[in-house]
Amino acid sequence: FVTLSIFSISLVALGSVSHTGISFNRERKSRAMELLLTTSLSDKEIVMGKIQAVALSLLPWIISSLICIGGLILIYGGEKHFWEGFAAIFWEGASMWFGMSSLALWTSLRYRKNLAFPVCVAVFFAWNTLGRIMVMSIVGFGNIRSATAFIVMDVVIFGVLGIVSLMNVFGRFREIALRDYDRG
Repeated sequence: FVTLSIFSISLVALGSVSHTGISFNRERKSRAMELLLTTSLSDKEIVMGKIQAVALSLLPWIISSLICIGGLILIYGGEKHFWEGFAAIFWEGASMWFGMSSLALWTSLRYRKNLAFPVCVAVFFAWNTLGRIMVMSIVGFGNIRSATAFIVMDVVIFGVLGIVSLMNVFGRFREIALRDYDRG
């Protein structure tokens, strides 16, 4: 149950990385970035527009994942634990999506080559192996405390990753975008 729900959430997070990771690279190649920079939109509006576009394009995938997860919770957890299990998995997925999308957006903006997907996959797998080993060594494995600790740590780690990445994008968006056009 937990493996299937984490797999479903991971697919949504990595799918958003593949969409987000190419966004600025695509605009550089088509020279659309120049048009964005000449509008009256602020840097934050441009970046948040990118994130909203990715979220809307993945909405059917997100909804179907939430339906599958809800079904799994009902089948294996029963109605008694449905809302607490659903809320925990929802927050874990939302923080994972936020962290990975923000990191992909930063890498897409920062580097000319499309490095966002490999960087995000490396971060994802590093956390899901090393982070899980760390949590298991602290709280044990196979009990409710370890499952709760995994979810809490995912929310914290991916939330912090998203906030740091977005702050970097917001703070240096115009500088990096203009530097690319200065280079030609």
